[in-house]
This record gives sequence, structure tokens and C-alpha cells, in this order.
Amino acid sequence: MWSSSSRNGLRYYFAILCAPYIRDGTTTDTITQANMDQKDANGEYVYGMHEPYSWYRKCQQRSRNYGVFIADQGNLQDRPATFTRQDNGGDAHGFECPEERDYYPYWHPSPWKDIAIFTSNPARCDHFRTHSFNVASKWWCASDDTDSAQVEQFNNPKQCPPQYWVKVQAWNLPPPECFPAGWNRDNHLGNGVGGYANSYKWVLPSMLQIGSPNWVDDKRPGKTLGTKISPCVFRIRYNTSSSDYKGGVENNGNAVNNGGFVDYTLNGPNSPVTQNPYVLFGKKQNNQDQPWYLRLAIDTSQFARTFEDRSHTFYITNIPVGHVGNIYNLMVRGKRGNIVQTYPGVEYDFTPNNLNVKIGEWIHFQWTGCDTNPAGNDGEGIDQTDRSNFVLMKMNDGRGNYPKKIEQVEVFGDPNDQRSVDLAFKMAYINQYGGKQCAAQTDTNCCFTLEQLKAANGNNAGNMENDPQNCFILNGNNANYFDGGKVQMYQGGTFAYMSTRNNNFTNRSQKGFVTVSAALSPVALAATVVGAAGFVAAAVIAGGSLYAASHPGSAAANCFSNVKA
Repeated sequence: MWSSSSRNGLRYYFAILCAPYIRDGTTTDTITQANMDQKDANGEYVYGMHEPYSWYRKCQQRSRNYGVFIADQGNLQDRPATFTRQDNGGDAHGFECPEERDYYPYWHPSPWKDIAIFTSNPARCDHFRTHSFNVASKWWCASDDTDSAQVEQFNNPKQCPPQYWVKVQAWNLPPPECFPAGWNRDNHLGNGVGGYANSYKWVLPSMLQIGSPNWVDDKRPGKTLGTKISPCVFRIRYNTSSSDYKGGVENNGNAVNNGGFVDYTLNGPNSPVTQNPYVLFGKKQNNQDQPWYLRLAIDTSQFARTFEDRSHTFYITNIPVGHVGNIYNLMVRGKRGNIVQTYPGVEYDFTPNNLNVKIGEWIHFQWTGCDTNPAGNDGEGIDQTDRSNFVLMKMNDGRGNYPKKIEQVEVFGDPNDQRSVDLAFKMAYINQYGGKQCAAQTDTNCCFTLEQLKAANGNNAGNMENDPQNCFILNGNNANYFDGGKVQMYQGGTFAYMSTRNNNFTNRSQKGFVTVSAALSPVALAATVVGAAGFVAAAVIAGGSLYAASHPGSAAANCFSNVKA
């Protein structure tokens, strides 16, 4: 999902990075070279890492590109690539390289693999696709891990000694897809035509495509020894352009300036925009006053700038050999709070809101919650906690607020079949305490019966709502991550569902539809068979599942902003 802050011109770039070093941390403080290996009392890394330090070190060493447009920002002379027009203080944000973040396609190698581009100027699609590091090899000046030759400062072959000017092979992947950007209302969190968030349906890469050097052992509790996963992170960059000066290729594809891009020739006194200028407005007729001016609010470091969001860690694993049928992720986005408290995020929402699958295909029910939201945010259950469940609604038109009883839940097949009953129960109670009900009021690590809940809390509604053994409101300990597994869909129809917890006035309305249509033909079904070398689809272990299972108290590791599958 994406949103824009300007319709003058925009681009969105989606990319993925998978590597063994990728991790979430237990703090939101910035990782540095000095603290990147720090561990807590449990032996876990304190600081999260997306890009490696070696990537940031090269950026720190390398001279910035002096051929780019910096308007009248005159404080960027003799600066490295960690300084850009929009980041002219060289601020560190993890181990990202600001120059690579702000410019695309980047002229040096990048650890990121491009997925898709959306642009308001499709005339540039060929340029983006041709110069993506997916397909185009890049060069840089490199010596060793410490740059003992002191040559990494050079960013071009004229300055770099020939023996250190190194070609880095492209990823040898398909070029990124490139589409016209869909309309959305400015500054409204990506809501497009029809009121739904703009989105991109991404087919996840297989582990074979990710590459075996990026696989690691899955050490989550209960996992089979030797099972491999790949830690990954997802990135969205979004660029907003300005109509106050021509930024390049026009709609008819004709180029202006240098190959269609604004460059260094428009820097300094030639800049088409200047910092907070006083512009002549004029003077009254037949008046002896001096000319009158208007002062404009123009920050040349921010005009036509790029923003970046990166997800928490998620994991990709192999689909079992012989699996047949596409797998679709059904997840949750948003967080606890009313619309003001969640901004610039959103209130709870299923994603996709309308999921269409065919009989014989699969849905992976999985989502993350959080136990460390800001105190006092509106919501149900124990303060600061996020929880969601999946329950069919009594009225199958998206307007009902009461759940169907378990014996009426037909989305998983015949409601009288044990499989259907078990799945309906699991989706409703999200594996709280393993589905164990307390035998006595004094029992722990189990779900109270309604009578036990009332007795334990003196029938006080407020106390009942905050009881961690109140599984009816999804208060169970360590239930912030739910993996319902992949479920094959047998029953055709359109099914309206809700989260029973998140449906009050201030947190409305967490609902969605699943439509299961006619089965695939045998030919189409065979075409979706995915083996060990499959590419069509991959199973995802949702971001943070490793920490949610083994470190439920971690603030940074169990709060997530989910991306739409």
C-alpha cells in the first residue's frame, strides 16, 4: 500500500533484501558501528539491522555524485555519499546509504533487489527497467574490508586506480515491473478510487531465487531441525516531484536538459528554485511606493524529495515438494487506537479487504499484533495490546456485527465436518494457551470459562476486560502473533468476516470478504505445482514470528506495519 504527499509527480519503488544478517532489535535506537554487535541478557542482538555495515561504510567513504541537481544548497562541497540535497546534514538512519535512497536508478551496486515501480510519468519506465541493478551490472572503487588502499573515496574510473575499479555483476533477475501510478487523494494514506488503499499484488520469490547463501536454520521453538528460512526486509521508496520546475521527460517522452533529468547544470545561480525567495508582486497604480514582494515558502532541500519505509523482518521458506495451488496471504494492517492516535498509520484493517481465490487454492491466515502500543490508545482488551481474529458474520452482507455460531461456519467446508469445526475454532481464538480451557479457577496458562471469569473478577466488567485469561476478548498472553497455517479452500461462495475484538465505534470496522470461485481447470492447476525449484509462489512466515514466539516482551520485535500480499 502506498500514499503520496504530492500529485505534481510521483514514483514508488518496491524492493526486497534477503540476507542472514537481517534482524529486528529490542530497541528503536539507531544502530552504529560501535553498538551493532551488542546483545542483551538473553544473548540476542539489541539493534536491528537491514543493510550491512559494510554497505554504509562504503557510502561514508565514497564521494557524493557532483553531477546531480542540488539547487542552491551550497553546503555539499567535499561531502561523501551520506550527504544529499534533501539530507544535507548527513544524518544516519540505520545503515542505509542516503544517496542510494534518494536517487534511482543508482549508479553503483546496491544490496536491494527491485520488484516494481509505479510512476506518474510512464515515459521513464524503459530507463528505470534498463538501468535497474536487477539487469545492469555496476562499478565502484573497492579494495578490501577496511579500504586499506584508501581508494573507496573515488566514485569514477578517472580517479580510481584501474586495479580497484571493480565491476559487480547484476542480480540476473527480471527487470522490475513498471506501471502508471494509480490516483490517490493527497495525504490520505493511499486511499484510491473506491476508497480502498492502492496496492500491488506481489508474488513472493522462492528460496531458490533468493539464493542459498541467504538461508539460515529455523531455530524457532518446535521447528524441525534443519529447516531453512531466509530473513528478508521489504522497502518502499516514494518520490514526490514539484511542478515549480520541469523535472525531466515530459508526457510526450521528449527529453529536456541532460537526457531528460535535471542535473548539476541547474545548480547554484542557475537553479530554477531558490530558498524562501522574495518574488516581485508589483505596486498599486499611480502610487509612489517601492515595489511590493511576496515571500514564498520554498525549501530547496525538500522540493522533489524521496521518502523511505522499511518493514520489520519477515521470513520466506520453501513450499513442500508437490504442493499444488497458489497461496494467498491474509493479514492485518493498522494498530490500536482511533484515527488520530494511529496517524499516519491506520486503524485495524484486514488486507486484502476483498480476497478472491479459486476452489483448490490456499489461504495462509497469519498476522501480527503488539503488546507495547502507546498507553491509553483506544481499543478493546488489555491496554497497549493488539489482537485480531477471523470470524464469519451472521449477516453475509458485510453489515452484521454478530458472529455465526461455529456449527454454521461454512467457509472451510461442511460445518459438520471436524476439519471445518477445528479451523473455525482456531481462527476465532487464535491459539490462545493452545486452546486449553481451565479446569478450575486457580489454573493458569489456560482460558477461563465465562463463569470462572466472572467469579475471578467479582463480575466487574472493567476487571474482566483486562484479565489475561479472558480469551473471549483475545487477552491471552503471547498471542500477539497468529499463524493459522495455509488452508485449502473447498467451499465456493462469498463470505463476510470480522474481528470480534476490534469493532467498536472508535476502532471500526475490521471486516473483509473472502470470495471462493469455481475450481481451476486441471491444466491450470498443474501449472501451479511448485517444487523445490518453484518460482510461482512461496510461503511466508510473517515478520516477527521468530520474536513473537520466543521474545514476546520485545517492544520493537513484536510491533509491525504489515504489507499487503
